[in-house]
Amino acid sequence: MSEVLSAILGVLLGLLIGYGLRKWGSTPPTPCSRAHLPSVDSPLLVRTKELVTQQEAEGGNGELKRHRAYARLIKDFPDLSRRQLAVAIEVAHEALPRWQ
Repeated sequence: MSEVLSAILGVLLGLLIGYGLRKWGSTPPTPCSRAHLPSVDSPLLVRTKELVTQQEAEGGNGELKRHRAYARLIKDFPDLSRRQLAVAIEVAHEALPRWQ
């Protein structure tokens, strides 16, 4: 009898913990202000768009194209962080026209 009771209590405890975790995890995420993105007319983004467009025309796989653009940006903008350069590449790549 005590084994059945402990099994029932274990199931109930698991349900309560699961419900609590689900409720705890349902808070909405804080919105990103996008302050870390380069502005549209910044020299970094203008140059990055040029490089990304050039790499798209040259061909190769995606990682090779990204590496070439990244290496060129490191030489052109040595004072900026690597993260800023990588984000600029992603922003410029998203701005490319897509096939419809």
